Amino acid sequence: ALEKLALAETEAAEGKEAQGKSEAMAKKVQGLESELKGAAEELEALRRKLDAAEAQMKEKDCEVERLGAQLEDKENEMVEGKGGLMAEKQDLEREKKQLGEKLGAMVAQLAGKEA
Repeated sequence: ALEKLALAETEAAEGKEAQGKSEAMAKKVQGLESELKGAAEELEALRRKLDAAEAQMKEKDCEVERLGAQLEDKENEMVEGKGGLMAEKQDLEREKKQLGEKLGAMVAQLAGKEA
């Protein structure tokens, strides 16, 4: 009877020890699950930040493209304007030459009358 009692007490002690280990393991698992959940939330927050940064980059890329197109338009306007100014300059030089020739003819005519 004493042997059975001692055996029962040993088994009870072993059962309590196993239960204690099991509870400790369960708490450890809960802690790890909590850490994992926190890490997942942090990862999701980082994903949202990355998405926002990518959206900003796309906006900036669009703005750069738009500004590049505006610059190209302005350059084309300047080239066209320069071409127009060059043509106008040539016209004025031609007029100046013609006026010079007319003036020379008038001076020669006046000189001929005085002589």
